Amino acid sequence: MTFSTVACLGLIGLFSVISQVTAWRFNLPSILFLLIAGVLLGPVAGILKPDSLFGDLLFPMVSLAVALILFEGSLTLRFADIKEHGVSFLRLTTLGLLINLVGITTAVILLFHVSWEVALVFGAVMIVTGPTVIKPLLQAVRPQAAIANTLQWEGIILDPIGGILAVLVLGFIISSKDSGALRHAVWYFTSMMGAGIILGLIQGYIVSEIIKRHWLPNYLLNIVVLNWVLIAYIAANTMFDEMGLLVVTVMGMTIANRKNVDIEPLMEFKEAISTLLISALFIILAARADLANMEKLLPASIALFLIMQFIIQPAKVFASFAGSSLNWRQKTLISWISPRGIVAAALISLFTLQIQEEGFHGAAVLPTITFFVIVFTVVWCSITAKPLARLLKVADPHPNGVLIIGANALARAIAKALIQNDIKVIVADSNWENISTARMEGIPTYYGNPTSDVAERELNLIGIGRLMAITPQRRLNTLAGIRYAHTFGKNEIYYLQTDSELSSSSRHLVAERHKGHKLFKDEASFEHMMQALAQKAEIRSTTLSDTFTIKKYQETYKDKFIPLFVIDEKNKLSVVIDNEYKAGAADKIISLITP
Repeated sequence: MTFSTVACLGLIGLFSVISQVTAWRFNLPSILFLLIAGVLLGPVAGILKPDSLFGDLLFPMVSLAVALILFEGSLTLRFADIKEHGVSFLRLTTLGLLINLVGITTAVILLFHVSWEVALVFGAVMIVTGPTVIKPLLQAVRPQAAIANTLQWEGIILDPIGGILAVLVLGFIISSKDSGALRHAVWYFTSMMGAGIILGLIQGYIVSEIIKRHWLPNYLLNIVVLNWVLIAYIAANTMFDEMGLLVVTVMGMTIANRKNVDIEPLMEFKEAISTLLISALFIILAARADLANMEKLLPASIALFLIMQFIIQPAKVFASFAGSSLNWRQKTLISWISPRGIVAAALISLFTLQIQEEGFHGAAVLPTITFFVIVFTVVWCSITAKPLARLLKVADPHPNGVLIIGANALARAIAKALIQNDIKVIVADSNWENISTARMEGIPTYYGNPTSDVAERELNLIGIGRLMAITPQRRLNTLAGIRYAHTFGKNEIYYLQTDSELSSSSRHLVAERHKGHKLFKDEASFEHMMQALAQKAEIRSTTLSDTFTIKKYQETYKDKFIPLFVIDEKNKLSVVIDNEYKAGAADKIISLITP
């Protein structure tokens, strides 16, 4: 059956959407479903044939898509954030990177009998994991916060660094072949690298100044920057082969690290573009797979995966985090979760076309090997990481932390009481005065709308298992409950009612199922509790005992307290709803107590 060009493009779009939605539904990396969809449409069904469909446009299309993907990824790398993670992350990007590069390169040479140049390019690309692959795995596995933070930042750091390394390796290999003499090759490579970094810094500075000084209206900014990236990439490639990817990566990192530059509108647009490009790109590239070649390379690919998973990755992690606060169980799980993803597949697809043109031996096997490595690592981690985390006792079965919507005086008082009892808290608010006060009081904060797309990308919810909306804004409370119901589960969404809700009829109120559980007790409201705080009420934590029981506690304070939380001996937090709670000896009860 023959499909028209328009029909093939429509199928790419349709399967892109199906793959993304399926990945979201099952909390798995989308790349897995995109690659499977490409194989089904291409070599299995014979419907999609990218080489005949796109012809000479295939290579330019892939190269421009990779440039945009690397630019978007580099916008997430902020050097100030890396400094916070200490010497272990420095070793990870130096010693760990070297172990990965040498180990994978050697394994590919021995298993697939390709030239060292081809193997080195593959090894350079395969050091990256990527946050888009790690994030859904962490949501499913729920490891301890130290493990989750390490894996998350490893992906963020190595994504652009790996891209730069791969570009530099490819540039050096091609320049050494074309130039003949080693001295001239080194000069060519050094010139390309220096020019690329300088041009990237200049381009990034100019674009960041345009954003900072508001020289363009918002509706034009994204379009201008998008085209600027493409033009910068094309212009750089006319100067030195392969310099374009280096320029756009450095450009993105420069923009990300300039002070007082609001890149959030840019991030939202670039993320949408990257998702669109990634979805189409991987279906197209997977459709080029050769089933006969896949069958031939399967045994060696399995061996490569086993070497990467059980030899190279543990060696990298244990060497990089030697002497850190992480124990051997935590390091074991970190080394276990090492899926390859979007940047790896995109770079290999682009580089294969280029090194094939240069005549290097064995380049044609790289896309198939990459396909197997991605599928094996993603499936392996998805199936085994959660049971292993439980076996090693490094899983957090139910995150105990709280995301509080609102940083007003009441929200801050509740947050401080929880923090004093070793409960992780983040308060989120769009009011800078509230956020500034919370920061001065030592409360972790998120400044911005907690229901925005930016918050979904930037809010670090590791260790957070429930939401409490404590604001006088009924709509925000409801919207936050709806937004985070999928993240935490409907049973872990709570809100504090307002006086207006107490006095409104049911026809004017949002259904309870959309808002979550009503906090504390029926007569408690945001305004009532704020007034109590203004009248010197305090939020106190009291440890019960065999002599001072919950009954004695209730008799002592009578109608002068509103129970808020109970924390048991294992530091598990229970939220009081409808004035119902149980507390035994050695448990802590946190209440708002009126003088």
